[in-house]
Amino acid sequence: MENGLFFFKNVVVIGAPDAPAFVAAGNGKTVVSHCAILGGKTGLVVQDNAELHLLATIVANGVDKEVQVAATAKYVAAANAYHPGRFTVGASDYAAGALAEFQAATAQDQDSVLAAPKHDDAYQFSEPVVRFLDRDQVAGPDRTAALPLSPSTPAPPAPAAASVATASVATASVAATSAAAPPVLAAAAPPAPVPPQSVPLPAATDDGWCKYDFENSNPWNLVYPEPEKMADGNRLPATAELSTEQAVSGQRSLRLHAAFPAQERETWMIKLFSQRLGEDGAKVIRVRFKMFGGNCGTPFTPRFRDARGEIFQGKAAKIDWQGWRDLDWDLTATPPAIRGGDKNRVLDAPFQFVVDFHPRITATAKTFTVFIDDLEFNVGNRP
Repeated sequence: MENGLFFFKNVVVIGAPDAPAFVAAGNGKTVVSHCAILGGKTGLVVQDNAELHLLATIVANGVDKEVQVAATAKYVAAANAYHPGRFTVGASDYAAGALAEFQAATAQDQDSVLAAPKHDDAYQFSEPVVRFLDRDQVAGPDRTAALPLSPSTPAPPAPAAASVATASVATASVAATSAAAPPVLAAAAPPAPVPPQSVPLPAATDDGWCKYDFENSNPWNLVYPEPEKMADGNRLPATAELSTEQAVSGQRSLRLHAAFPAQERETWMIKLFSQRLGEDGAKVIRVRFKMFGGNCGTPFTPRFRDARGEIFQGKAAKIDWQGWRDLDWDLTATPPAIRGGDKNRVLDAPFQFVVDFHPRITATAKTFTVFIDDLEFNVGNRP
């Protein structure tokens, strides 16, 4: 990319260890927004008289460093996530952990963070969170983006001239990303199946509670509207992201938000799924969380979907309160209705915790928003 204007969004780049992952050169102007640049000898190189604008993007795990900018180049950046965060600008080097020093010297990367990225098998990222456009959001590709990714196969290192890769996948768990073999863009054939990955539960307290506080990570971030698409063919805009607007403990909570088209339907179903949680053998006996409601009357139903597809459904309720409320489901005291799956009537981990919301759409109510904090599972067979 040496001349002209280039714009990249929702792109995943994984570089070979002997060449830069992404290079902006010549006299070109490049905008990189909501991308992930992983690996490479150096993650991101801006050289010659090039100009690069970097926004809400993850740059992580370069062999030598994450960012290198020539003294003659222009680098404009904000609300990015780096790991471990090593920079070179002109003749100045900034070691890992020196983001504040880099920000002070360059006046760039305000609202950026140092944090290891986490993602699922399709490179949908759950961490880290940055503040972008006055909203807390996960850096990297938009979770609604359909990235044509498939697992890569072992291959010799790419030659140095092939310095930019545009999409990739290597089999990965929800864990810190590391440099991998050169990636491949998925062909027309279906991608090879990858076993679903799970997120371990937090360490249990003495009384068996495992708590997610939504301060730095969001395990409850999968939103599935039903129907999925609006009449115009676009997916209904619905997100579940960390927010500083409301919180019970700490500074953040989960914000579930959906916006509905006018005069299209009287109601939608918004399904909020957690990631796959827990290790094989963990047995959940109780779940509780806090929800901030706006007295909107929206019906909702909690349920679990276990590792074998069996559904454990709780009792329906309505959001008939204003402010925060404690919600608690003891699966022993209030047994779930069970259906589907292998019919063994055992809630097998890893599991997904789900709440189905049924908001009604009126001339004055075209959006639906709730906040959730302090999601806890009691696992009776853990110390």
